[in-house]
Amino acid sequence: MTKLLEWLEELARWLMRRPSLRVRVTADKTEDGDIVAGGLEFEIENVSSDMTSLDPIIRATEWCIEKGRLVRVRVVYDVRDTDRSLHPYQARVLTATARSFHFGHHHAWFRTLHFRPRRGRVATVRLRNASQIPLGPFRAKWEFILLRLLGKSSEKSTISIDEMEAQRRSIGRH
Repeated sequence: MTKLLEWLEELARWLMRRPSLRVRVTADKTEDGDIVAGGLEFEIENVSSDMTSLDPIIRATEWCIEKGRLVRVRVVYDVRDTDRSLHPYQARVLTATARSFHFGHHHAWFRTLHFRPRRGRVATVRLRNASQIPLGPFRAKWEFILLRLLGKSSEKSTISIDEMEAQRRSIGRH
């Protein structure tokens, strides 16, 4: 019995020491679908006692509207900073550039960004894209279900899918 308790205690210590990240997206400077160098700006903090570094690739999933349907689009960002080391409990502002964009990037309703440290847990940031408001996992899923069923993301949303499609048709391709 004492061996089991010692093993559980060691496991708990290992889990507590494992690097974990806290991320906040501060800006997304894409202009009409054009790729801007350092367009994704984010603040990242290592909230553990061990030092780690950020993987140079950030993966994102976006839900865009294409021909009246929701389409999942994958976007890969490259971190521009060469020094990606993350010291314990120190926030840093880093930038990333997208390799390519889908045509409907500006019209994406939801975005999920995955920040992977060299060691530790992957930090996932879910955003309501138009307002850059971070969402929790349950709220993001709930709003996504509402978008699929009702055509609006929430009561606070001011535009529906049909209205967005009408705006997009009036602008046309650039």
